[in-house]
Amino acid sequence: MNIPRSLMLMIKGVVPYVNFLQERDGGLNRRQIVPLGHNCYLDLDKEILVKDNLPIALSRVQFRVLHCLADKLGQPVFSHELTAYAWGSEAFTSRNDLYVYINRLRQRLEDNPKQPQCLLSLRGLGYILYPRKDARS
Repeated sequence: MNIPRSLMLMIKGVVPYVNFLQERDGGLNRRQIVPLGHNCYLDLDKEILVKDNLPIALSRVQFRVLHCLADKLGQPVFSHELTAYAWGSEAFTSRNDLYVYINRLRQRLEDNPKQPQCLLSLRGLGYILYPRKDARS
């Protein structure tokens, strides 16, 4: 039996998640989300980013990169970890490929992508994702 990687990570307790209850059609629909700070979360079931109550579509690779960063929210993640998680350990990808996806994620995640506050580069190391803060504070 082939168990999806995301399910295995949840079973092992690696993925921090929150059971989010949403009332729909008179019943409760349970969704798994990863909080990313103020009014922002990653919906693991739909594989989308929700920012300011608006769903934002992500490609499969964008979702995997963001999911890997969210697993270690506030901690550095090496570039090789991100590429292995997003493309698989056997994939032939370059740092430039990862850079393109990080920039696309910044366009979706940041309020001002030219001056990122959440998704930062760590020169020669990798990236770090900080929780999104309220823009008013």
